[in-house]
Amino acid sequence: MMRNQKSGNNLENKKHSLRVLSNDSGRVADDLNREKKIPATTAEPFNHRTHADSELRTVAKSMSAESLQKRIDRIELSPADGLACEVVSSGFHSIDQMLPVGGVRRGSLVEWLATEDGCGASTLVFAVARCVTPQDGTILVIDRAFSFHPPAVLPWMSQRHMVIANPSNAVDEAWSIDQSLQCSGVSVVVAWLGCIHPTAMRRWHLAARKSGVVGLFIRSAQVQSEPSWAEARILVQPLPCQSRFELSVLRRLQVTLLSGFGMNCPRRAEVVIELEHGLEYQTVEIAN
Repeated sequence: MMRNQKSGNNLENKKHSLRVLSNDSGRVADDLNREKKIPATTAEPFNHRTHADSELRTVAKSMSAESLQKRIDRIELSPADGLACEVVSSGFHSIDQMLPVGGVRRGSLVEWLATEDGCGASTLVFAVARCVTPQDGTILVIDRAFSFHPPAVLPWMSQRHMVIANPSNAVDEAWSIDQSLQCSGVSVVVAWLGCIHPTAMRRWHLAARKSGVVGLFIRSAQVQSEPSWAEARILVQPLPCQSRFELSVLRRLQVTLLSGFGMNCPRRAEVVIELEHGLEYQTVEIAN
């Protein structure tokens, strides 16, 4: 009986000790929290990017759409990497008047969209390439499909060099265009393109701006809804000849500037090419 009472007393003592220990632990935890003196709120670090974005949004709201477009055009048309981006004539007065900068800017890409095979887009491109290329300059033609017939335009290339590359696949074609646009020894690169990823076009755009090489790309009119890094995108359509004389010695075309820096609507012009020399045909009135 006495043994049971002692064991009961020992159990009560142990419970009391555990209660005291738990109370002491709570007080110690409260004291530690008070000593830390943790503030209720902490200041967030200054985010420079967020601040800059908010300032840009504020400036954009205060500017009109027209002034924003003018600023974008000024940035896009500014010389890159200290290179003086010279503007040269395309050889066709009507095209020069139609282009945003009054001609073809060195270090730029221009797309010529053909409405159909044999519409005259290639003829026009090589006529422009001849005028853009200085004497003793080099025109590099990248012809993956082996569709280019050099004798048709060689009489036009007086004192100009022409190099033809025939890549065997799309990867080699893209690499050839990229390397050619980076070469300062090349004046103009001419190529027939299909579907091109915008990243590849952007890489060519940067390469041309750095080297000053002009890229003239012939494409199908079906790609005009795709994005492009070309400075100008021109649609080429054939026009009927007005006489038998024109049929043998002239090529009449309608060109439409679909997109270009600083333009708000399409611009159209008529071009007549003299096939013997690849120059713009001009009528001469003889005085009596």
